[in-house]
Amino acid sequence: VMGVSERAERRGIFRGLGDLLKELFSKEGVRAEEDNREKEEEDARKKEEELERRINEVLALRKAEFRPTYEDIQTFCCVIGDENSIHRSRAHAAFYGFSDIVVPGTQIASMLEQYIKDATRDVEEVLGVKLNLNSVDIKLEAAVYPGSSLLWQVGKSEHKGNGIELTIEGKVSEERESSPKTGKIIPSRVRLTMGENGSCSALGGPILTERYVIREIDLNAFYRSIGEQPRSEIPWSFTTSFVTSALLELSKGEDRVPHGINRRMEFEFYKKPKLGEFAVDIILRRE
Repeated sequence: VMGVSERAERRGIFRGLGDLLKELFSKEGVRAEEDNREKEEEDARKKEEELERRINEVLALRKAEFRPTYEDIQTFCCVIGDENSIHRSRAHAAFYGFSDIVVPGTQIASMLEQYIKDATRDVEEVLGVKLNLNSVDIKLEAAVYPGSSLLWQVGKSEHKGNGIELTIEGKVSEERESSPKTGKIIPSRVRLTMGENGSCSALGGPILTERYVIREIDLNAFYRSIGEQPRSEIPWSFTTSFVTSALLELSKGEDRVPHGINRRMEFEFYKKPKLGEFAVDIILRRE
């Protein structure tokens, strides 16, 4: 006959074994969850890498060449009200150290946007989702002259968060009186996002406000000045081009002749532009 103390001791032993088995099974469960999580993360990483590979493969074939003429430059400046002397007069351009009149930076950015639209359609076909142009950052490291060939091509794409970031290069080839020159590079970074763009954060009061009007005749002329067929959609770059026109009001010297050159432009896009009147507010940058 088993005594009371012996039975209690055995119950303690069995209870200890049960706790040990629970702990072992619990650890196995945790280990299995970790293995599943690692597998899911690995599968997601491989899927993302495959998407990036396919996107880069498609975009490698997407090239676009633009060759702005003197007439294109004058039409563009007329449409956006750009009175910058280096875009209109060879004499003024030479005075500021240029060998010819200079293609406006916003005209180059407008050409870039048209290339981005075509590239975006390629990416949308791979992803199966609609993408919106969210931001553009373009550096103009050297002047571009009329007749130069500007060839755009995507260097690489990266899947980041809810969008795609493209690195795009514009290679400039000059065919002038002397031998052809090739080598100028216009680097840019572009962000495309899935879903609607956000809203602009609150800014301070403007130090200058300029008002403009976009008419259908202006829109058609704008498209022709960047080598495109006219259509009803208003590009983001059309309205952003007026920013430099407003800034020129601040840059006028004692001779009242506006001049200057864009070295870098960063744009973030929120609300789609429409025909009619709109305002450009110049606001001091907050540090």
